Parts: sequence; C-alpha cells; structure tokens
Amino acid sequence: MNFPEIVGMKEVYIDNNLVYKSSNSELFTGVAQSKRKNGHFVYDEEYKNGIILSSNLYYNGKEIRVSNKTIYNPNKPLVVSKENKYHLDGKIHETTTYNYDGIKILVEQFENGKLMYSFNI
Repeated sequence: MNFPEIVGMKEVYIDNNLVYKSSNSELFTGVAQSKRKNGHFVYDEEYKNGIILSSNLYYNGKEIRVSNKTIYNPNKPLVVSKENKYHLDGKIHETTTYNYDGIKILVEQFENGKLMYSFNI
C-alpha cells in the first residue's frame, strides 16, 4: 500500500500555480500540513503532481475533525470546485458549488442530513 508523503507547509512552495517540494524543487505529490506546537492539526492540503486537489481546515479540539473542506478543480489549478462546511458531529452543514471557472453557482444548507435550503446563483 502506498501512503502519501506528508510534509509541513513550510516544506513546499508555489510557483506559477503549481506546488513544489522545497528540498528538491520537484512537483509535489502528497499532503502538506500545518500543526500547532502541541500537535493539533490546523490545516492540510493534498496535492498530485503539484496540483492542489483539496484542503481541510480543522476544529480546535481534542479530536481531529474537519470544519471546512475545499475541493479544487484538478484541471484548473487553484480554482475552487466545491466547499463543504461541517458541524462538530461530522455532518455537512453547508455546501457551496462553483462552476469550471470558480464562480459560485449553488449554495445548499442541511440539517440532520436533510436538504433545508438551496439557492442557485
């Protein structure tokens, strides 16, 4: 089984919308993460061949729980495709969908897993 390479955010850099590993200047595939000194996860980003696929922002708590997840368009680097916001229980609270060019087109809100609100922009 292949596990992704995990590095700190300071171990990668961005150039021309692509992410490279600082140690060898090669396109980065893996996860870059930011942690506090106490080990608490704050944020991470997943890359494949230098292109960001997704990012996660975490709640500040004892357990590792995602508060916001952003999914990027793999064909247009750094253009957002979808954003999910989560409750502490892990259920989706709100989803925002973007078109191919990263323009917001749909907002949906959920309660107990059921769609409560939907707005096309």
